[in-house]
Amino acid sequence: MINIMSQSGKTTAYLKEFVIDTVADVINLPTDVPMGSSALCIQNGDVYIFGGDDKWYLFGAGEDAVEKAEEWLV
Repeated sequence: MINIMSQSGKTTAYLKEFVIDTVADVINLPTDVPMGSSALCIQNGDVYIFGGDDKWYLFGAGEDAVEKAEEWLV
């Protein structure tokens, strides 16, 4: 799946941007948002991006960071 996030310098109006307090709040983010929507975590500065498979992903992280985030969510 592909989503245009900006075109001619204008951001897509339907994308959503969220701010969450902690990593644990990721599980409370909605999943009825367009692919490319984002969430900023105040606790540690992580940015999460919503994928086309209806899941939130830690942006710019390697395997280790993703595993750590999954541990924090438990």
